[in-house]
Amino acid sequence: MDEEKYTNLTMRSIGFGEFNNKEFEEEIRLDVMDNPTQSFIREYKDGRMVLEYYKEYSERLYVIVRTGLHSRIKEEVTTVYNNRCEPYFKAKYDLEVKDLEVGEVGPYFACYAVCDDAATGMPIIFKVQNMIEYLDCLQDNTLDYSGINVVGVATEGTIILPVEKDRHDQSSKAENQYLRGLLERARSGDKEALDILDKEERKIDVELKERLRKEDFLTVMEGYFIPTTDMDAVYAVLGTIQELETRENKKTMEEIYWFNIDVNGMLLEIVINKKDLRGVPCKGMRFMGTCKVQGTVCFDLE
Repeated sequence: MDEEKYTNLTMRSIGFGEFNNKEFEEEIRLDVMDNPTQSFIREYKDGRMVLEYYKEYSERLYVIVRTGLHSRIKEEVTTVYNNRCEPYFKAKYDLEVKDLEVGEVGPYFACYAVCDDAATGMPIIFKVQNMIEYLDCLQDNTLDYSGINVVGVATEGTIILPVEKDRHDQSSKAENQYLRGLLERARSGDKEALDILDKEERKIDVELKERLRKEDFLTVMEGYFIPTTDMDAVYAVLGTIQELETRENKKTMEEIYWFNIDVNGMLLEIVINKKDLRGVPCKGMRFMGTCKVQGTVCFDLE
């Protein structure tokens, strides 16, 4: 599946269930560009400009139309890039990360960032939506940041039972804190901490393989966050619901769920169309599904 088709699926995630209809897609695109909540324009380089239009359709729920223009004065030609609708759900919480890198801006004015969750060391790839701020940083030659603000836009999902915890599992919180301390030391170059983490990883791997011989996969794995395709930022995810809210798309009146889930110690926000979720969600249950991670970098702009 190419990225354009996947974008159509994620538009459904935020309440545009009929987005595969070309006439409806054009109606939404014109609505965003003619009546934006916010709009931005920046010059980039080599005669290129980028325009962004944001329209809010519910609390923290937006559609973006990002248009790239490339003017070649000598040939008297202007090329238009992208100009498609994209979903944007603004995260409720910031996520502290380490080692953030933002990729090059592509010809369609799209770029991705890669980083590690500060608490767990889990790697994250996400599509950067605050493109204008990123271009400002490039112009100022600075990429200082305080964190990221991301949401997994889910195309399908299922609510499943939580893992039943025994005493050993309930005492794992202190062990997780210990491992996080080791992770911080390892990031600082502590060889002893690296060796301990390597041994812990091999030990956990052996324990999981042993349990999987006797138990169901979903009783062994409390959570996971795994890349699923050759497209950037698409993940299979499993985590325990910590918070949930409902939204209604003001244009279509379709209902949307927002979850904040715990994925093995990493908190990740998820948004999904109610029609695409199997089961009834509640706090303590687990969400399992597929999502594309998108969001913003919290740049320290003066």
